[in-house]
Amino acid sequence: FILTTLVSVGLFVLANGPLSHQYLKDFEPLNKTPALSPIFNLATELGFPHENIKHFPKFPSAAFTGLPSAEYIVVGDSVLDESPETIASILAHEFGHFY
Repeated sequence: FILTTLVSVGLFVLANGPLSHQYLKDFEPLNKTPALSPIFNLATELGFPHENIKHFPKFPSAAFTGLPSAEYIVVGDSVLDESPETIASILAHEFGHFY
């Protein structure tokens, strides 16, 4: 049972990873504003590509997704409406999935 589950999950990820990548790369990159400069500084420090931090207005939060060499952080407007400190905390959590 466990082996079947692992194989099923692996096949799902392999089949859907490229589709997710195609979909996410079309999102708009997150605009570099002074309030978000700590986020981009952290991305630089970690080696995370700035162009892979995407803005998806209708997304209710933030998320890390993707496969190795195609990782993305998706940020919704609800996060961007928060204080700069809260935004930094939320995205630092997402960077933790990368690092």
